[in-house]
Amino acid sequence: MKRGAVDAEGHPQGYVGFFECLPDRPDAALAILGACEAVLRSCGAHSVQAPKADNQLFGCQTGGFDLPHVCLTPHNPPYYAGYLEAAGFQIVQKVLTLCFTREAASPQINFTLPGCLTREFDRTRLEAEVATFHALQPQIFNSRTGYVPRSLEEDRALITGLLDVIDDELIIIAEADQVGPVGMLVGLPDFHQRLAGAPVDRV
Repeated sequence: MKRGAVDAEGHPQGYVGFFECLPDRPDAALAILGACEAVLRSCGAHSVQAPKADNQLFGCQTGGFDLPHVCLTPHNPPYYAGYLEAAGFQIVQKVLTLCFTREAASPQINFTLPGCLTREFDRTRLEAEVATFHALQPQIFNSRTGYVPRSLEEDRALITGLLDVIDDELIIIAEADQVGPVGMLVGLPDFHQRLAGAPVDRV
């Protein structure tokens, strides 16, 4: 169980992380999911969410395989949804990914907001950038049911683990006068293309 995780009623909630199972083996899937649920309930969980590791590592993509794989999203064959439903899990949230192409993108929009400036991610000030990301996360997401703040160490590990992929120009940070960072836009190059040895032309 992740300390502080609660469901919509405020009761302790447990997570089942990502699991792998062969096709045509619902018996194995039911066995492992049932064992995980029993352990979590013995630790005080009133409900269980799966698949989920933390606020940004959750869900299971079981379709749309003709489109690019999304960074940090589990990618499983469609039969995984049946395994989860057979174990008693219900779909409570669907995540929508929008795919933009250069042809479909609108013309560049220029706007100004008095007292607010934007800048790019600066890896030469990595600790300061990690602190910015860490400070913004709870301000943006803490109203969501089940949100559990990550520690500074966890956010540092997430960012440093992606440094080889990150393009500084694709991370935009908004800062307001006398307030500091107030927003962040993160675009990650498609590291699946890199893993395949292909030119990286998607974000």
